[in-house]
Amino acid sequence: MVGLADIDGVSKREGTLGYWLDRAAWRRGYAFEVAHSVVQSAFEEVRLLRLKAGHAYDNPASECILAKLGFNLVEHVRLFSRSRCEYISHCRYVKVSDRRDV
Repeated sequence: MVGLADIDGVSKREGTLGYWLDRAAWRRGYAFEVAHSVVQSAFEEVRLLRLKAGHAYDNPASECILAKLGFNLVEHVRLFSRSRCEYISHCRYVKVSDRRDV
C-alpha cells in the first residue's frame, strides 16, 4: 500500500475528500489518479452534490491536484495540525457536482 483516499463526514449529500501518500510515492501521479477516481465515484455513484477538500498552505503539490480536479479555493484559515503538532495556514476548497438530474 502506498497511500489512501476517501470521503469523510458525509451528510446532506456533501462530504470531504482526503488523501495521503507515502513519501516514496510522491511525484508519480498517484495522488491525482486516486483522488480523481474517488471524486468521480462520489458524484456519479454516491450522488453527492458537493465536496470539500483542503491542504496546508506550504503544500503546492496538493494545490495543483485540487485545481486539476476542478476544486475552487474558498478561504484560508489558521488551524492546528495534529500531524505537525503546530498551527498552520490551511487552504479550503469546494467542488460542486455538475449533475443536472438531482
